[in-house]
Amino acid sequence: KDTIANYSNVMDDNSAQDKALKKAFDRFKKLPESSKLKQNFVQYILENNDWLEPKAVYRILQKEHGNLRYRDWEEGLDKNLYENSVSHEERQARIQELLSTNQDDADFYKFKQFLADEHLMLNDMGVKLTGDCEIGFSDDEKWANPQAFKKDCCIGDRDWGLPCLEYDNIKDSNSPAAKLLKRKVQLNAKRYDCIRFDVGWAYVAPRIFHSNGNAYEMYLGEDVLNFIEKSVKEVKGENFDLRDLTYEFEGGNVY
Repeated sequence: KDTIANYSNVMDDNSAQDKALKKAFDRFKKLPESSKLKQNFVQYILENNDWLEPKAVYRILQKEHGNLRYRDWEEGLDKNLYENSVSHEERQARIQELLSTNQDDADFYKFKQFLADEHLMLNDMGVKLTGDCEIGFSDDEKWANPQAFKKDCCIGDRDWGLPCLEYDNIKDSNSPAAKLLKRKVQLNAKRYDCIRFDVGWAYVAPRIFHSNGNAYEMYLGEDVLNFIEKSVKEVKGENFDLRDLTYEFEGGNVY
C-alpha cells in the first residue's frame, strides 16, 4: 500500500471510489430526463446494450453465487444462460427476472461504463490516444458468448490460460467468433485514435492448446487482419490511416 497503487481502493465493490460513484449515480438519477447528461446516457445504452446487459447480468449473478467465477457456479440455468442448448424463452425469462429485481445494480454498472467511455471522449489536447486491444477475453464475455470460443482450449501459451476464439470459422463474418472480435475491435476504435493489437500474430498463426495436452498451430493468412482493418474503418472512416494500428509479432519460426 505504501509502495504501489492501492487498486483495491478503486476496483473493489464498496471501495472509496465505488462509494463516491454511487453518490454520483444517486444525483444522476434525480436529474430531469431532458438534461444533456441523461440524454447522452440513454443514447449510450441504445448503442451499447448488446454488451452492457450481459456484463451487468453477470455481476448480478456473481453476487448471488458468492462472488465466484461462473465456472465455479453450480450446474444449471445461470451457468449456461447463453448456451443454445437452453431454450430462448427460458433464458430471456431468467434475464428479465434478474434485471427487474436488480435494476438499480444493473443501471449503476452501465452508468460506470458510460462515465468511463465519456472520459475517453474528452481528448482535446491535440495528442493521439492509444489503447491496447488485448488478445484475451473476460470471464463474462466467455460466459455470454459460448459459441464464439473453442471449448477446452486456450490461446498463445499454455501458461496464459486465455480463452481461445473458434478459429475454425472465424473467417466467416457471420460466425459468433467473428462477430465478437468485430465488436471488441470497434469498441477500441470508438475509444482510441490508435490501437495496439496484443499478440497480433494470433490473428495470422494462432497457437492453440487443448486441455488434453495436445497443441497445434493454424495458418489464417491475412484474412483476419483484413477483417480487423475493415471493422476499424467502419468506425473511423475509409480515410483512416492504417499505420495507426500496431500488431504485436514475435521473431522466430512463425509463418
